[in-house]
Amino acid sequence: MASERLRVRLEQREAVLRILDRRRAQTGDPNLGWGMEKKILDLELADLETTTGIQERTERTAIRSIRPMRTDTSSRHQGVNCPFQATPHTRGSLGLD
Repeated sequence: MASERLRVRLEQREAVLRILDRRRAQTGDPNLGWGMEKKILDLELADLETTTGIQERTERTAIRSIRPMRTDTSSRHQGVNCPFQATPHTRGSLGLD
């Protein structure tokens, strides 16, 4: 339903812009209807920005809901390649004894 309304709205606005282009060609005035054209473009860009923002928030929420929550961070630095893991060799040199 919403996509149908969007399609109709865009078709109507496209028709208005085509009429403006035709009138500009007829009159030789490139500025004819510039305010209306600007308003149409501003409205559509604002709508696109709003829609994009909503989609991004929805995607972030979906990602958070499927990503497992990390409750235990103690295993964080226990990996073999972890630069923060104290080894017997560095433990004494860092004064960690």
